[in-house]
Amino acid sequence: MKPKLHLLLLAVVAVPSITVEGSAREILVSHENSVKMLQIEHAEVLISSSNTSLRTMYLTIWNGTTSSENLIGVESDSFTGVTVFRNTFGRRERMNNVLTIPAHAELKMVEPGVHLALDGFVANPLQPNTMPLTLRFERSGSITVNAKIVQDRSELTHHRHGEQDTPSE
Repeated sequence: MKPKLHLLLLAVVAVPSITVEGSAREILVSHENSVKMLQIEHAEVLISSSNTSLRTMYLTIWNGTTSSENLIGVESDSFTGVTVFRNTFGRRERMNNVLTIPAHAELKMVEPGVHLALDGFVANPLQPNTMPLTLRFERSGSITVNAKIVQDRSELTHHRHGEQDTPSE
């Protein structure tokens, strides 16, 4: 990918934010009070009953640190790997598997846009509504969260900066 296009993509995906309530770990996220933290605000996996071969993960990550951070890996016992994709203008393109989150900015994965496709998914009957994830960052190490499993796009969280999160419409 050309460097200028990569920067443009990051500018579109990483949008500064004010105050938001996170639902992945049921915690209140205040960007004003998290100056030096990396926080996972949402982690959701869409496992559509109409298309069981396509499993898609959406993350919202706030980087409150003073330097950019790279998401270099996503791991779980529930899948064998992830591939980063971007949908733009009806085209699905595979991207570099390293996603950069600028300082004091938010990476918000949405459809259409940047999202993660899960490879080798294995359902856990003991946890039908959640999936444990470990997100690996280049500088900040690992963060483990439980992703919410949803079966329809309408169940995905609609995240708006400074407003209450709602289900997608």
